[in-house]
Amino acid sequence: MNTSKDPLDVMHDLKPALMDQLAEDGYARHRHEDLARAAAEGYARGRVSVGHRGRSSARPGQRWRVLLTGGLAATAAAAVAAVMIMNGTPSPTTGGPHASSGVTLDARTFLLASANTASQASAATGAYWYTKERDFEPTATVKKQRFGAAYAETEESWAGADQVRTIVNEGVTFSFASSANAAKWKAAGSPPLATASGISTQPRASTYKIATHWGVGDVQLTIPGIRNLPTTAARLGALLRKDWNNQPDKATAVGLENPTYGQYLVQWADVLLSGPAQPGTRSAIYELLAEQPGVELIKGVTDPLSRVGTAVTDGAGDYLVINPSTAQLLAFTTYPLKPFTKIPANAGGTEAIVSMGWTNQLG
Repeated sequence: MNTSKDPLDVMHDLKPALMDQLAEDGYARHRHEDLARAAAEGYARGRVSVGHRGRSSARPGQRWRVLLTGGLAATAAAAVAAVMIMNGTPSPTTGGPHASSGVTLDARTFLLASANTASQASAATGAYWYTKERDFEPTATVKKQRFGAAYAETEESWAGADQVRTIVNEGVTFSFASSANAAKWKAAGSPPLATASGISTQPRASTYKIATHWGVGDVQLTIPGIRNLPTTAARLGALLRKDWNNQPDKATAVGLENPTYGQYLVQWADVLLSGPAQPGTRSAIYELLAEQPGVELIKGVTDPLSRVGTAVTDGAGDYLVINPSTAQLLAFTTYPLKPFTKIPANAGGTEAIVSMGWTNQLG
């Protein structure tokens, strides 16, 4: 009989502070480099992005969700039920929270309006939380030379209570920061460029009997845990503030020296807006961000998929690009943003959410 514990269960057991608090409040019954990948051979390494993926940030220790890579090449199944397509277009029914003309928006006003919109979303559920995202990261050759190159690849994940299916390395493309970089690469003999999956550009599909976790730093939650988080700003704020105070290493958890609580909340917003949280919980994290000093608004940001949104930043390099009409997260990036600019495909440190939602089918 094998009595060894799964490493994810061990991680889960190492979070007594939040688990105890969730139990006290009645919210629990029990995701660069902040996304943890576990290879088919059974080892794990950091990456972001939660579950999906994830994104690979220039700062270690940020929010992460578990994604698993490895297995045979496969193509994605197309039929996914109850998936919300994130296309950056205005809501056809409401026109969005910021449709009124003549209104000057600051970060607080934008975030409170987004909180209101998020609270009105459907509280649907299903057997699996599905996420499809496009990741943009720096690449390297087998000789560790970068040549100013970046890659883009699509990842899909179906996260259930005790089963996860992932497809990574879909639609791989490479780009260079400049024509001079491309010429240098060609002069070197055009050595193979690598993604997180290696030099292969074929999709990799895997299915595992394992639970997915979402969280920041020491706190990692399963689907029941994240679904039972508070749905009011006061109670969610009390929970996250207590967890922040109990973080054994705040710099490692956030990936910054002397991080602030507001920067911690931005990473939790990334988790909750892209994970299987309740509409009320998403609304609550927007309200909490609205009250934080140093949170800034950047208008007219276009993500690498050509969708226009409004970015919110913690002032330290993390940016949430939000659809102003639906309050849905379009992208997370560490690329320095300015108003009315586009995130280039070769920037790296960016994950763009294509679609997400509940489904009863394992793809």
